[in-house]
Amino acid sequence: MSIDILWMEENILLQKLMHDDRQVICDLFKIRHYRAGDVIISQGSSGGGLHILRSGNAVITCNENNRFTFLADATEAALFGVMSFLTNEDSSATVTAHGHCTVYELSRQGYCTLMVKNHELLLSLLTHMVTYTSDVIKKMNRARAGEP
Repeated sequence: MSIDILWMEENILLQKLMHDDRQVICDLFKIRHYRAGDVIISQGSSGGGLHILRSGNAVITCNENNRFTFLADATEAALFGVMSFLTNEDSSATVTAHGHCTVYELSRQGYCTLMVKNHELLLSLLTHMVTYTSDVIKKMNRARAGEP
């Protein structure tokens, strides 16, 4: 199985890619499969990769002082590990597959390669990360304020 380039163009990069750019994406992103209950990212793990949920559902939780807090349900096109990916800090939450999940993963080294090979593609990916993270924060703020 290979990266679904059309899906990436429509849902993540928001642009049509040239053949060479498609190949770069296929070379740099890895496909991971998880079953229900598998941990995709562990809280406290060191600066991992950027994870894009291609299919399936996952649950995001946080453990503070042995108190587990549900943070969010994640569905197709959700991003995981953005903060630790960008800052190289430890992961702040655990992401667990709720059912079968297919995840596209970009390593930090892959991201650096993308910086060298294609600035426009990198900008598209970075723009999506920032927009997605901003939307998540806005949603959390509305929930905290008791808004729908």
